[in-house]
Amino acid sequence: MDSMDRSGALAEARFSALEAFLLLVRAEAPDAMRQERVEEIREALGAARALVVAAGCALSQSMDHQRAEVHGDPRNPAPSHR
Repeated sequence: MDSMDRSGALAEARFSALEAFLLLVRAEAPDAMRQERVEEIREALGAARALVVAAGCALSQSMDHQRAEVHGDPRNPAPSHR
């Protein structure tokens, strides 16, 4: 997972989703000891939180770009009233 491109909020969200999934799969393994299972579930929860934050950032960036396309200036997304 180290070679995956994590630049940008959407890429970070994808990475976090994959990480959470893999940790939950490992936690479900029949040979996982109780302490390992607890730690993997805890880490999966952290990855899920990172997913939510990154997805929120990606959504905000997408909305900002959409406003900029409609209104022209990404620093001032409000329409001009001239």
